[in-house]
Amino acid sequence: MGVPATHVSFPYSDLLRQPTSVLAVVDQGEVVELVRRDRPNLRIERADRAADVEEAVALAARLLRTSLHEQVARSVFERVFGEVFPWLDLLPDGERAACVEAVLRRLQAGAEAGVLASFTQLVHEWRQTAALHADPGLSAELARPLAGDGPMLGPPA
Repeated sequence: MGVPATHVSFPYSDLLRQPTSVLAVVDQGEVVELVRRDRPNLRIERADRAADVEEAVALAARLLRTSLHEQVARSVFERVFGEVFPWLDLLPDGERAACVEAVLRRLQAGAEAGVLASFTQLVHEWRQTAALHADPGLSAELARPLAGDGPMLGPPA
């Protein structure tokens, strides 16, 4: 895969005024970040470098998810996840394993599709779920029936 790319920033206007000099930096293997004032910044990088990163992330995700099938690895993952995501301790016992499995499954799916936004969204959602469990008053408030609710329904058949 070669030497890791470094990051160089340019104002977005430099790309418009002197595209050859900005693209020359990209051709040298650098990742160029174009800084914009009123919108998110843009990145330009060589496609072969980006493909290498995407392939590596997808492979790592596959390896992690596949090793989750081993019982020993499952407990290691839960312990490691607890170190990386300390809020995992706020989840009820049964939800910790579900969180680990869901996060690894979403990481693999996102890596294979080349879009990791759903992975980061899921991590955010689990973090918010943990925060909910940490606040017993809020948790109880959300578990009670709301005014105007209909009859309690059972699970789908």
